Amino acid sequence: MDDSLRYSTDKVAIVREARKRGIADPQILTALCRSEVASERRRIIREWAPALGLTEDEAIALARAAGLVTR
Repeated sequence: MDDSLRYSTDKVAIVREARKRGIADPQILTALCRSEVASERRRIIREWAPALGLTEDEAIALARAAGLVTR
């Protein structure tokens, strides 16, 4: 994520701070999945979906549109 964001284990707080800074959900997912293989990206996306206020399917669809996953 953005280097200036503070470390937190609270995913909702991280998402809230990122959005406050103008970072869109696809950008958040891209930052979370940087340097990860496809199978790990799916796990991360599913894990972070609730913090983004999305279902797992919605988060996967968003990630697919952003080019993070292919199917």
